[in-house]
Amino acid sequence: MKIATRLFISTLTYFLAISNCQGQQLILSPEINEPGFDHLKVVGQDAGGYYVLLSNLNLENPNDRVGLKNRKTKLAYFDTMLNMKWMVPVKPFPEDAEIEAIGFIKDNIVVFSSVTERSTGKVSFYSKSFNASGESIDPSSPFAIVGMEGDREKAILVSSIDKKRVALIVHSNIHVVRTATQTDYILILDQELKLVEQKKFEIPYSEKLYSAYAYALSGRGDIASLGLLSDKPKGKRQFEYLSYYSPVSDTSTHHVIVGQGKRVRGLGVEFDNIENRAIYAGFYENADAGMMAGILYAAMSMEPGSNLQLSAKPIDPKRNVKLAGRRYSRSGISLVNFPIQRLILRNNGGAVLVTEAAYTSDYSYYDYFMQSFTNRVEYHFDDIVVISIDDTGEAEWSTVVDKEQISMDDGGYFSSFCSLLNSEELIVLFNDDISRDNQVIGITIDKTGTPRQQIAAKKDARLLIVPRAGKQVSIDQILVPVNQRKSLLLARFTFE
Repeated sequence: MKIATRLFISTLTYFLAISNCQGQQLILSPEINEPGFDHLKVVGQDAGGYYVLLSNLNLENPNDRVGLKNRKTKLAYFDTMLNMKWMVPVKPFPEDAEIEAIGFIKDNIVVFSSVTERSTGKVSFYSKSFNASGESIDPSSPFAIVGMEGDREKAILVSSIDKKRVALIVHSNIHVVRTATQTDYILILDQELKLVEQKKFEIPYSEKLYSAYAYALSGRGDIASLGLLSDKPKGKRQFEYLSYYSPVSDTSTHHVIVGQGKRVRGLGVEFDNIENRAIYAGFYENADAGMMAGILYAAMSMEPGSNLQLSAKPIDPKRNVKLAGRRYSRSGISLVNFPIQRLILRNNGGAVLVTEAAYTSDYSYYDYFMQSFTNRVEYHFDDIVVISIDDTGEAEWSTVVDKEQISMDDGGYFSSFCSLLNSEELIVLFNDDISRDNQVIGITIDKTGTPRQQIAAKKDARLLIVPRAGKQVSIDQILVPVNQRKSLLLARFTFE
């Protein structure tokens, strides 16, 4: 009787979800009730279903490393109707190893782990795969053994656009008497998880002066990082965008300042696999121009002896191109608050920049009841700006998606957006109002920049999506964790 009741409730939930959408299909999973594992992240898909990570800690923020010591992780597989087929704990191999990262490679979930030999400082790296049946394949030996110095952070995983290469990057801060440097240890693997090349970026700055925030990898194995270099460790500082890069089969490290002499405000990096070059794109502003300044577009070829090719094109105010919506047109907010969220390269040499107004406000007040000061952090995720540029960096069109998301002390858990890209359009999906009155909005932007709004889930559905934990799972579908009346579920949005 209990089984029949659960089946009836799941079926009812499914049909209620279908009736709540306009212009697209929405399917909800049954409630996912795994005590202590309140955070989900969609990490992969195959023909039969979807892979989802469950954790006791946040998985939505890219800075929250998978391998944190106090993190517990499980892996679940859902069929195409969003019914859970199995769930297994994610454990490292060997047993005394530490988990470094988890990725989806060639239709398998791969768990990367490491074992450190304290006496020598050598680190052995292993990869363990899970297939669609939940069966794991333990490796017979490490795929790499690396001598490392300093205080290591947990690894991050970077894939090339064409999925031919993946890089495991371990960052280390090295402190010697009165000096501090950084090193990126880079392990590049093919689709079979075989080590094809090992690189190292040696950075002669402390973490107070330089911080890398983005990496890009080509299908050949060229790699580039991008970070902010400061002229001093604190106070009122000036920043430059510094990129380290290394072409395939080149053991040396190169670096370049991108936009030197310009007031660069937001920059992204991606690899052009056709021309074998790193592409940098973002904004710059003039001291007296505010937001209406221009687009910075640069290319660094991976061929020996190449120099940075840079284009800085001002935005013509007479054209239908703008960098801010109604909310910011009068506020004077800086372009530094519009980081590049996605850089999409086109086959004709142009690109599409997707950026979002994201910033925090810190403040404190004295609590007379507790007799202490309380510090609060307010998270803002507002307008999305999509800009198309040609192969010279000239802006062709822009679209501004007006939204306002404000939350307190939660890292912006329900804020920001998830996106879907195909050959015809870009779709962004987000919460319109982070409250009981929320409705989920989908904005479709076609190749001419024309937007079209759809209500993906009405208010009475009581859904709050967790955007940064979602993923595009097909040419027209996004799968994303949702909260519905304090229950945790998965939602699949299909756009027509």
